Amino acid sequence: AQNVKNITRLKDVKNPLPDYEDVPSAEKQGVRAWFRPGRLWIGSINIPGPMGADSSARYVFQVVEWNKKTSTWIVSHAAHGDEQLC
Repeated sequence: AQNVKNITRLKDVKNPLPDYEDVPSAEKQGVRAWFRPGRLWIGSINIPGPMGADSSARYVFQVVEWNKKTSTWIVSHAAHGDEQLC
């Protein structure tokens, strides 16, 4: 019963990420419906050549926010020690 109370209280905490309701409906259709601020995918990637050394590395892709001003998603992706915000 104690755990249920704690979960209920967590629902009352405002999400620090941007409000998903600000995202236009067209950006919530099809594959784009997977894009929600805070969503995270972790996998592996293999980049042939000197950068990847022909071996798999951990790959992280995260949806950061919907930029209302530019009407674009801001995402972060990282592998091989290189992280980029796009």
